[in-house]
This record gives sequence, structure tokens and C-alpha cells, in this order.
Amino acid sequence: MSKTRIDQETENKIVSELNLWRDGNYGPHLGWLAIEEKFEFSRQAMGKKKRIRDAWNDAKKELKGDGSLTIEELKAKIIKLENDIKGHKKDAEQHKQKESLWIARWQRIAFHIKGKGIELYDVDKPIKDMSDDDVISIFDKPMQPTGRK
Repeated sequence: MSKTRIDQETENKIVSELNLWRDGNYGPHLGWLAIEEKFEFSRQAMGKKKRIRDAWNDAKKELKGDGSLTIEELKAKIIKLENDIKGHKKDAEQHKQKESLWIARWQRIAFHIKGKGIELYDVDKPIKDMSDDDVISIFDKPMQPTGRK
């Protein structure tokens, strides 16, 4: 293994990865080799971290069983999933609102450009030596007031 110390960020990533295993995202077989290869730390180094060790044990325990859960575990899992769904719905609604504002903004811009006698195809052209992502990163900020009315 090439790395020597597990920092907090890496520890969080390893725990998240083990939680994905626990939840069955990678199938029923979990081995240290897969985690060692992904994060480039030895089993011994990862095993020294309590959170990683606990996440490992939780994943192994979950994957070892026949898949049946107690009623309490099922209720807890349902509550977690319902909360996840609520969060995703909230995110989707926020994205929908942002999209609506973005569309309205560009419609206003197009309206005023046409009002100045400029055709949209005259201004909607690729920028030489810049990708769309480069352009978006420059202009994806709130528009500053121009001082005009």
C-alpha cells in the first residue's frame, strides 16, 4: 500500500463505502481486498480506526444474515428511507424552482436583446477556444446591476 496515514476525509469515504456494501449495493460478498485496492491502505491500517472497524463489522453482519430483519430494524429502515425520499423531493423542488427562474431570466434577456434590434442568432454563437462549461463557470453568478433603468 502506498499511503501511510488515514486522514478524516479518507476515513469518511471508507466508512461511506462500507455503508454501501452494508446496504447491498455491491452484492453479498465483502472482502478487505476490495477496500484495500480502492483506498490503497492495508487492512491493518484501516482496522485501527474505530469507525472503519465498526462500519466493517456492521457490513459483514448485515451481509452474513439471511436478509431477514426484525420489526424494529425494518421500521428504522423505513423511517430512514422516508427521510431520504423527503430530502430528494425537496432537492428536486429546489432544482425545479431554479430552472424556472433560469428560464424566465433568459427569456427576459432574449426579449430585451430583440427589443434592441439584435437577432438572437447574432449573439448565441460559440466562443472561440472556450468550452460551454468554461463559459458557464464564468457567467453562472448573479447578474450585477448595470446602473441603467
